[in-house]
Amino acid sequence: MAALKVINLRDRDIAYTLRTNSRSRRIRLSVSRAGAVTVTMPAFIREAVAERFLLEKTQWLLAALAKVERYASRPIVRYGRRDFTKHRLAAYQMVRARLAALNERYGFRHGAVSIRNQKSRWGSCTKNGNLNFNFRLLFLPERLRDYIIVHELCHLKELNHSKRFWNLVAVTFPDHKKIRADLRTHGLS
Repeated sequence: MAALKVINLRDRDIAYTLRTNSRSRRIRLSVSRAGAVTVTMPAFIREAVAERFLLEKTQWLLAALAKVERYASRPIVRYGRRDFTKHRLAAYQMVRARLAALNERYGFRHGAVSIRNQKSRWGSCTKNGNLNFNFRLLFLPERLRDYIIVHELCHLKELNHSKRFWNLVAVTFPDHKKIRADLRTHGLS
């Protein structure tokens, strides 16, 4: 069951959808890329509890909505299957060349390299050492491309995001936190 509600937070009326879910164990709050606010709660919780939860999360919610508004003016470039087919080989050649150059510093052995049309990932590394990259890397600035390739290369040694992993990334990109923030502005969608 879903109901549209409005709550006033810091002199701002916020519309949200209140959903009950019989399988939910806790209250969840989400903000979509379009700015739609949803509160999902277990069926056994009263609406007043959900409203208190929203009040407690005021700072987080307003920050999330500000982020949506900040990025709303940026155009989202959508790529389809045709684009993937058209640019797959160029992306593969670019990734192979940069992978060879960047791996000189690490000397890691990897398996197959593939180019994919992924909706939510720039790259991935399998436990077998295969590296997968999104063809959209081709359209990123070179520094961001290289960061993604190094990120996946470092997963060959550390298949996690531990301190050891980030230390490996920092060998090439000591400013990896800033680069990751920049990469978020080039989001996939």
